Amino acid sequence: MGCDACEHWCHADCALRMFHISHADGNSSRIMYRCVSCERHYDLFMFVADFFRNCAHSWDAEALQKELDSVCQIFHDSNDITGKRLYHLAGKMLRCLEIGVDPLEVHKVMLTFFNGKVFSIDLSCS
Repeated sequence: MGCDACEHWCHADCALRMFHISHADGNSSRIMYRCVSCERHYDLFMFVADFFRNCAHSWDAEALQKELDSVCQIFHDSNDITGKRLYHLAGKMLRCLEIGVDPLEVHKVMLTFFNGKVFSIDLSCS
């Protein structure tokens, strides 16, 4: 994860272990990342959406699986409806990859979700 303000980078695994990923405050349902260096906060849904839009097209099945697993870890306790939907979709897409669905098809489903389009998952794994 990269900070736009100070350009500090942190692995998602490290941010989770160091509690830099959490609800924005006690009343917020959004999952936020707090930069380790400058303390700036970022909405993780938007971060993940941009990350998938810009990077996922080049990932192989193993890389996509790792990123989807991180998404599940990050959004597992989301109270936000969009965060919950992302968590459940990422879990379904992980199962698809496990049974050998083409990573490009999984990528298309994720992009459709992030682009806010209504869709039905038409993959044999769901």
